[in-house]
Amino acid sequence: MKETSGQGRIKKIIDKSPELINGLEFSEILDNLFPRLKDHGFSRNYISILIHKLVANNPKRATLGDAGDFFYIKDERYFVYTGNEDVETFYYDKELAKKTTKAYQDSRAIKYEEFINGYKELDFELPKIEETGKKILIVAQCSKSKRLSENKQSAIDLYDGKEMRIYKKFLDSPLKGTTLFESNEVYKNKIDFYILSAGYGLIEGFTKINHYNNSYNSIDKRDAVRFGRDTKVRETLDKLITTNEYDIVFICLARSYLNILDLKIDFSYKNTNIIFLTSPKVLNCTIQRPMGDNVNFMFVKHPEHTGVHSVPQIALKGKVLTTFIKNNGLDNLLNNLNHFQEYIDNGSVK
Repeated sequence: MKETSGQGRIKKIIDKSPELINGLEFSEILDNLFPRLKDHGFSRNYISILIHKLVANNPKRATLGDAGDFFYIKDERYFVYTGNEDVETFYYDKELAKKTTKAYQDSRAIKYEEFINGYKELDFELPKIEETGKKILIVAQCSKSKRLSENKQSAIDLYDGKEMRIYKKFLDSPLKGTTLFESNEVYKNKIDFYILSAGYGLIEGFTKINHYNNSYNSIDKRDAVRFGRDTKVRETLDKLITTNEYDIVFICLARSYLNILDLKIDFSYKNTNIIFLTSPKVLNCTIQRPMGDNVNFMFVKHPEHTGVHSVPQIALKGKVLTTFIKNNGLDNLLNNLNHFQEYIDNGSVK
């Protein structure tokens, strides 16, 4: 068993603090283990699956897989398994697992093939990465809602979802205390705006693209990681960040988009802060928690923050980021991230 494996770390926790498991319900154990494992890159979803694989008398292990006999269940509570308990033990059955998962795997393969073929039918090519000298990179997500047109449109115009409308309005609005012309110069000189598109990959917001129907929500999250690798999305993002050495990168993506970024790859870049503007719920459902020397999380929560900012959940990330910049300026954002989290939590800050 590898020292860095999830089960290896759980074994250490059990040996040191068995009271974190003994006699507790599943949700309580998950709440106890997650804070101790998240700093090592393990997501809540991964830990949840792993616990099932570690329970000796869990019938699901026959198809789910087993990672060790650490626990057993009695009356819906979990106890440390020593091997002396009178419980039926289940072990992984490879042939049974093949039979029970074949239909799902076939379905996954068909969906991914349809998705990647739709992607290839478009005029896709990797974006040319150039040094822009800007301070901030915002990575937003595309939207299902799109403006119909026979001609190519700028990506920011094509996407017509609620959050994209907020970004578009933001880039056409004056900063507090400045004229529209002065504000446009600030945006142009200090902010790069990119969109993670289900049709074109990671593209600059004003790239001309055609209408399409692909959606990341149509594919399994493991295939989302595969897609990101097949189309070099993470490679493109890495090159964009290392070329420009931004002060701050804001990743404003939903769960299905985050997995595209191949989160197992470390997010460490020289002198660049990476801010994942997300919710705990979304982050807990990704395949891996993002890791890196300068990785931070700004949490927007529904319904807590939707009420504060009077905006639907789907547009919350864009709303809090753009409104804060408009009212407080870029320097405030660059110099005091705590100020931004205060704004997310409470609204207007002085």
